[in-house]
Amino acid sequence: MFNNLSERLERSFKILKGEGRITEINIAETLKDVRRALLDADVNYKVAKTFTDTVKQKALGQNVINALKPKELMVKIVHDELTALMGGDEAPLNTDGNPAVILMSGLQGAGKTTFAGKLAKKLRSTRGKRPLLVGADVYRPAAIKQLEVVGEQLDIPVFQMGQIDPVDIAKAAVEHAKKHGNDMVFLDTAGRLHVDEALMDELRRVKEAVTPTEILLVVDAMIGQDAVTAAKAFDDALDIDGVMLTKLDGDARGGAALSIRAVTGKPITNLFEDADLNKYEGDDGQDITYLSRSDWTGTWPSTVSLKITDQMWKDGLSHNEADRKAMVETAKSRYWADATMPQVGVSGTLNASMFAETEADDPSWNDLVSQIPYSEMTNLIYNGFHLTQPVPSISLPGTNDENGPQGFTKSLMGGASAMAYTSEDVMAATFNLELIENMGKCIGEDFLHATDESGTVFSGIYGPGANIHRTPYCGRNFEYYSEDGWLSGRVAAVEVAAIQDRGVYVFTKHFALNDQEEGRYGISTWSNEQAIRELYLEGFEGSVARGGGMGVMSSFNRLGVTWSGAHHGLMTGVLRDEWGMKGAAITDCSVMAAYMDYRLGVLAGQDLWDGYSMGMETLDGLDNDPAIVSAVQTAVKHIAYSITHSHAMNVGNATVRAITPWWQMAIYAATGVMAVLTAGSAFMLIRSKKKAKNG
Repeated sequence: MFNNLSERLERSFKILKGEGRITEINIAETLKDVRRALLDADVNYKVAKTFTDTVKQKALGQNVINALKPKELMVKIVHDELTALMGGDEAPLNTDGNPAVILMSGLQGAGKTTFAGKLAKKLRSTRGKRPLLVGADVYRPAAIKQLEVVGEQLDIPVFQMGQIDPVDIAKAAVEHAKKHGNDMVFLDTAGRLHVDEALMDELRRVKEAVTPTEILLVVDAMIGQDAVTAAKAFDDALDIDGVMLTKLDGDARGGAALSIRAVTGKPITNLFEDADLNKYEGDDGQDITYLSRSDWTGTWPSTVSLKITDQMWKDGLSHNEADRKAMVETAKSRYWADATMPQVGVSGTLNASMFAETEADDPSWNDLVSQIPYSEMTNLIYNGFHLTQPVPSISLPGTNDENGPQGFTKSLMGGASAMAYTSEDVMAATFNLELIENMGKCIGEDFLHATDESGTVFSGIYGPGANIHRTPYCGRNFEYYSEDGWLSGRVAAVEVAAIQDRGVYVFTKHFALNDQEEGRYGISTWSNEQAIRELYLEGFEGSVARGGGMGVMSSFNRLGVTWSGAHHGLMTGVLRDEWGMKGAAITDCSVMAAYMDYRLGVLAGQDLWDGYSMGMETLDGLDNDPAIVSAVQTAVKHIAYSITHSHAMNVGNATVRAITPWWQMAIYAATGVMAVLTAGSAFMLIRSKKKAKNG
């Protein structure tokens, strides 16, 4: 979340390089840049000014001591102040009481319901609590049903009384908890689309009725400074005890986290990642030490043995169909709870060629996709092994996709009919972006001249690769640029933009954390938020956010226990909500890969499978499921966007008329004349020989 801010601050400190003492003159420019970095990160302007004033006051006149350079001393001061701004020490949740009552408040869409379930589950596993979830949102459609689904999946009881006064529900829930041995009550209250007095008045009445142990405000970190405005309003009305930030993988700047803590004075707690073993709720007491630059020798890796827990099995590792169905229901309740049944296979006159210049967010895409029968959509999603299937109902042509990244090679080891270019590590080593751009255009040009025996064009390339050289022994290092994520991102952005300039859509691979070649089939990769963002994703960010890459290829591995293609935070939170990717995400080879479940994939944001269904058609029979059908249509829209915005639309539904240029006609004519003259000459020669023989 703080990746961009960290980079900006690092650049600010370079101004002090070579100075022997910190003075008001030599830190003026540094602090100006620091303040600008904070503002760019969406930090409240008053907070930014106060912060830099405090840093200046503490820094002025300090001598460089103990071999520290001015830059290093300034880094320490800024680090200490940022830590203080975030609250310094951990703020544990107060769970005292019988029962302890936790009031969950926030605006609509912030994720209160899902977060209430997560927090209840965490406290049950870490503190032995017996939680009760309470449906006190009587306004949002299906809100109580969503909470019941969450409770069922987590095996946590849910109390609800239908559409009555939330105050009565809260009081009855506390009494119910006392009678049934529940020592924690989580009140899932209603939100609004904006702060209003009716909402605040209702929450005040609930607070007065049950005297909550903790009042927690759940805030969507993606809404930036609006999060600060909401936090202040709720704090003024309710005197909140803490702020919970959700959707952290969708906030590229992090200013909301810094500002909320400073403006409200309330701690921000529970910043956890399911991919981080030290924060994963089902770890069963296991933890690991991550290698850190702050203690290089003390954190140097040693052999670690991990065990699979029952929770890991249920959360993602199990291939048992009952467990898989439970995972699907969890994903639906978390990410598609408000889905309604869309129209499918309706009669219409729209066709794909009409959408060649239509932006991805245009609502008319829904009209186009609604014409496609469910069976055509699943056929497109299921069977994408080096191609896309034609979709007759909207006249979407089929295409061919081929392996890169060393050009249009048709295989990893070389091709039969195209130019092979140098490997990516050599490309990055040139540090020559102009050269990379020219190479990308040449690769794109190769695709323009390629068709198969049936005349189907080649429109997509599996590459380039944007993972880092995590180890010198990775079998795919020739497909990855560098061990440095920043350099990888810069080169990828240029190459991808150049290839797509020729009308070829790019699937940058292998997204993400593909650390090894052998044994990567479904392997669990554990990491933390900082390492994932600062190291592993930066190359892909360059491809998509800077280069405009339309697609990615997801990886074989898991993030924690969740297959990358089924990780909603990765495939939707980062890829689309944060970076703005518009086209299709394809899997790595999915032939016989049952763990790459179609249901879990489309619900998370995966669109196309690089394989054939071959008996794994888990989307079949779900054509009446609102969440699944909505997710399937979204996937199809992403695929259709990639194809319609590629050179594939130069053929397909277009009328093709052959045109012979004048110079070619002249050659044909000259060839014809020469043929006649040659034939005539041959005839005369034969005739003359016969006459000579007869004479």
